[in-house]
This record gives sequence, structure tokens and C-alpha cells, in this order.
Amino acid sequence: MDENIKPAKVIKSGNTTIQIFTPPPMSAEESERRINEFYNAAWALWDSFSTEEKLKINAEYGSE
Repeated sequence: MDENIKPAKVIKSGNTTIQIFTPPPMSAEESERRINEFYNAAWALWDSFSTEEKLKINAEYGSE
């Protein structure tokens, strides 16, 4: 991680420190591109599961 980047917020709870970072300023087009990358990665992961795994996940977490 770049040492020059500072967290937007730091939360401490006991021995745990959580640092929250915000993304750099970007255009609406860049934001949309990044969202699409996450979306495509999520679907690629889902598609990598076997049918049996998908059915098991849907049975456990899906809603009617």
C-alpha cells in the first residue's frame, strides 16, 4: 500500500484498528467502469460454481 495515502477515518475498538479509505476522485465514466468490473467479476465467480454448488447456495441463502 502506498505510504502517502491516509485513511479517511480510523476506528479503534480494543486491540483492533479499522482504517477506512475513500477512492480517489474519478469521473462518472471511470466510476461506472469500476462498478462494471466488480459486477463482471462477481458473475464470473458465480459461473465458476457447479450446478450442485449453485443449488446449495440458493437453498441456503435464496429467498422465495
